[in-house]
Amino acid sequence: MKRFVVICFVLTLFNISTTNFAFAEITDKEVSQYINDIGLTNEEVENYLTSNHSSIDEFDSVADLDSFLGTPITSENLNQLLTVHDLSEEELHTLLSGFGENLDNYLFIEDLEVDVGFYLKHAEIIHEAERLLSDIGMTRDEANQLFDHIITLNNNGSLERELSPISINLEQYYSYDSNTQLSDAQKADLRTQFENMLSILQLNPSYYVMNNGEQQPVNLDQLLSTDITEDQVIIVQLNNEDDQVVMDLQLTKDKLSADFLILRGEQFINMASLANELNVSMMAAELPNTASPFWNNILIGLALSLLGWFILVRNRPAKS
Repeated sequence: MKRFVVICFVLTLFNISTTNFAFAEITDKEVSQYINDIGLTNEEVENYLTSNHSSIDEFDSVADLDSFLGTPITSENLNQLLTVHDLSEEELHTLLSGFGENLDNYLFIEDLEVDVGFYLKHAEIIHEAERLLSDIGMTRDEANQLFDHIITLNNNGSLERELSPISINLEQYYSYDSNTQLSDAQKADLRTQFENMLSILQLNPSYYVMNNGEQQPVNLDQLLSTDITEDQVIIVQLNNEDDQVVMDLQLTKDKLSADFLILRGEQFINMASLANELNVSMMAAELPNTASPFWNNILIGLALSLLGWFILVRNRPAKS
C-alpha cells in the first residue's frame, strides 16, 4: 500500500517505525539462490527493499530475509484471496485502480491482503482523503518527502512519546463550533503547541503572501494579523535542518476559515482511527510501512495540524 487534523497525524506517527537489523553475513550466492527459488529477480527484491528503507546487507540469514519479504503472489494464493473477499479478478483490478494501484505493484500476497481488506472497508473515507489532499495543494512527491523525513526521525520510536502531550492538548480545540471565541491564553497555547510540534519534527517554517504573482516573505506575527483578500495566497514552506524543502502548502482565503477545519473535524478523527487500524493490521501481518497512496493521504494530517491552530487563531476574536 502506497498515498487528516492533529490526531490523525499523531496516530500515524505513533505506528511508523523501522526495524534495525544486524549487519549481515549472508552471501551473494545464498541470496541469488533464494531469489531464484521464489521466482523473483534480484532487481525486484532490491527495489522492494529500497522502497521499505532496507537492503539485503541488513539481513544476516536467508530466513530473516524471507520473513521480511513474505509469500510471493501465485495464481493459487491470489485465487484464495479473491474467494475470501468474494471478488472476481476484474473487480480486484477495479478496486486497486480506484486507489492508484494495480496488481503489478504487488510482489507478496501479505501486502495485497492488507490493502484489499482495508480498501474494501474504508473506501469512502480514503477517497475523502484524496479530495483534502488536493484542497491544500500537497503533491504526492511532497507526501513522499514528508514520509521519508518522518521515518528518519522516528527510527527509535521516540515521536510517540514526544507528540502525545501535544495531541492531547490540541484535541479540545476541535470540539469548538465556528463561532466560539478563543481567549488570549488559548491563542498563546495554540502557538506554543505549534512551535513545539515543528521543533520535534525538525521542520523550519517560512511564510509568504502571494500578491499579483509576487511572493512576499512575512513573519508569523504579520501573517496572523494580515487580512487575506480573495486574490491572495498564503504559502507555508517547511524545510528540514539541511534547508531542503520538505513540503509547501498553498492556502486561499476560503481555506483560512474556521469551518474548513472545524466542520470536518469528525472526518479527520475517523481518518485518525483508520490510520491506527491500518498500522495494527500491518504489524499483525508483520509488514513494513511504505509510502503508499493511503499513507500519503494520512500525512495530510501534518499539514492540517500545522495549519489548524493558525486558522483558529486568525478567525476567532479574543474574549474581552
